[in-house]
Amino acid sequence: MRYNTYIGRRLRHGRQIPPFLIELWNVYQRSLNGQSCTNNDVEGWHRGFLATCGFFFPNIYKFVDCLKKQQHLHAYEIAQLTAGNLINRKNKKYKMISSHIQRIVQDFTNPALIDYVEFRTITNFSSGPIFLGTNCVGDELLGTNFPISGLGCLD
Repeated sequence: MRYNTYIGRRLRHGRQIPPFLIELWNVYQRSLNGQSCTNNDVEGWHRGFLATCGFFFPNIYKFVDCLKKQQHLHAYEIAQLTAGNLINRKNKKYKMISSHIQRIVQDFTNPALIDYVEFRTITNFSSGPIFLGTNCVGDELLGTNFPISGLGCLD
């Protein structure tokens, strides 16, 4: 498998510059800053816009009506924000996952954490990443007990 798109083609004296620089697709710094690492917010807006329209392929007049409804919705949200009301759109589960990811990224040099992630990846690959399941750090079912500060159960 070739990875020319992300790391560039290997040449005799180094690598060719890839079409997409690492700074464009690497989310390490975004994770450290607590910023979103995905485009889920955009997907949520698309779903909300579809719900406002009510159909997939509107004609131009219905599309303009949908845009007007969306504009009124955004004007309402801006009024709520200027009045001091907070609009909380992020699910509690995803907030917890984001905080777990941020803790892992901040403490990535912890040997116990690296051993734990490698162990979970090798032995229990089907359960997904360690921060998405109901398993805790120090999982009694697997017989592990890694002292990783700040990580725990999600559920």
